[in-house]
Amino acid sequence: MFGYIIPEKPELKIKEYEIFRAYYCGLCKAIGKRYGLISRITLNYDITFLAILISSLSDKKPRIKRGTCLLHPAGKKSIIVDDAFVL
Repeated sequence: MFGYIIPEKPELKIKEYEIFRAYYCGLCKAIGKRYGLISRITLNYDITFLAILISSLSDKKPRIKRGTCLLHPAGKKSIIVDDAFVL
């Protein structure tokens, strides 16, 4: 990963880290839908932090869904799917 922001995993609670990963996966899926597979390389933690920050200003709660991804097809991961700032 490139960028300035790196999550401190030991400092985060399990639920907080799962929400962070759900935003990351949701952004990855949204970028893949709009711009194709190759553009997913540009996703980093800075963009994820910005999406969480902007989303926190909204009153709506994001909807989390379980789904698979190309890199980890064996297990299902949490993904943010119904957030205007992610899509």
